[in-house]
Amino acid sequence: MVTLLLLISFPIVLNGYFEGEYLAQKSRLPVNWDMWNPKNYFEMKFTVSPSPGLNGFFSLSALSNSNGMRFFMNQGHLSYRTSNTETTIFSREDRFWISSPLLFLVNTDRVKDDAWGPKAEGVRMDLWEWKGFYATAIASKFRTWDGEAYLASLTKKFGDRFEIGSIYLKKDWRGPGNSFNSVYSINGKTHTKGPLNLRFEVARSIH
Repeated sequence: MVTLLLLISFPIVLNGYFEGEYLAQKSRLPVNWDMWNPKNYFEMKFTVSPSPGLNGFFSLSALSNSNGMRFFMNQGHLSYRTSNTETTIFSREDRFWISSPLLFLVNTDRVKDDAWGPKAEGVRMDLWEWKGFYATAIASKFRTWDGEAYLASLTKKFGDRFEIGSIYLKKDWRGPGNSFNSVYSINGKTHTKGPLNLRFEVARSIH
């Protein structure tokens, strides 16, 4: 709703595209050409930046095929950025990437609630280059089924020689019993000599 109000109140950058898919077949003469199952897809994208650091985006789509026509919101977000932070409220976008340098603990295909495209919605907050700290926090709600996900990371850099960080992940299915999984990890990097860096990452899963 906030994104829609911004789009109405301020100058808008508008773009989009249309695609059509039409199939025709002819089995044998003198049968006429048979055109069947036409598909028309139209997507319109709206972008607005009412003030420095503030950005809104909204995408509306229409799909027409043999099953009829339907309109739906494709994706959208509202973000505010400063010199060291960014906060984004998003819907149906893949904004779940977190750096896991060795174990690759975050599989965005699973956490974005994918069903012919991302369906999750939530909020993401990022912090960088603040007294050597880098941090990310994400809280997300699934839309295709009842559940949510929480992701957080915190890294501290000590100059160019050493850094240490931690990651916390939780996915809750909201089912009976232990219907969630949590993962904790610690990772670090040290610069030894020239182009050589040593990294480590250890993780524990608590179900």
